[in-house]
Amino acid sequence: MSILIPFTPLEGACHVIDKHCSDILDVGCGKGVPMSVIRRRTKLYAVGADIFLPYLEYCKTKEFHNDYVLCDIRNLPFQRKSFDLVLCLEVIEHLSKTDGENLLRALEEIARVQVIISTPVGKLEQHPYDDNPFQEHKYGWKPEDLEKLGYQIKRFGFLVESKGERPLTKFFNIKAFKPLQLIAWPVAGLLIHFVPSRASGIVAYKKLH
Repeated sequence: MSILIPFTPLEGACHVIDKHCSDILDVGCGKGVPMSVIRRRTKLYAVGADIFLPYLEYCKTKEFHNDYVLCDIRNLPFQRKSFDLVLCLEVIEHLSKTDGENLLRALEEIARVQVIISTPVGKLEQHPYDDNPFQEHKYGWKPEDLEKLGYQIKRFGFLVESKGERPLTKFFNIKAFKPLQLIAWPVAGLLIHFVPSRASGIVAYKKLH
């Protein structure tokens, strides 16, 4: 079972979910870890959408969502204002800048109440894995990019490396060291309170009514 670690982007996304939302579209749902946490805290009806079939099949076995749609997020097959909340966590960085901007417009068309996204700050190198070519990172967003589009921003993490791959991220992804995240994220949260420009990740959210 996934643990909701304080001061992480996922914890931040959970915190800003509008209480009036009753259903959710999880765009680029991947292996479903965020939804496994969110649905323990809410009773939202959830639909997962992803282009990589093995991820959707895995989510189905875990019952992270109520339903699933196999699709390219660059061409989402959902009607206008068809979900209260549209969630897009750690996804937009996998698209080019133009495709990312188009995605944001599409998310806001589909959502009735709220859009929530999360993304690393700046370009974080990531290459394909899980035999999934869509795991590559293509563009790095900055908080001001999303603020200009009307999003409110919450900052997380602490950026030690200014470009390229981030060794600390790799370090905490090693299974043996994952428990240290319980200490590292709160410490980073305290540091970012005083030095917001050094955030390594953001949650951006927008109310649509």
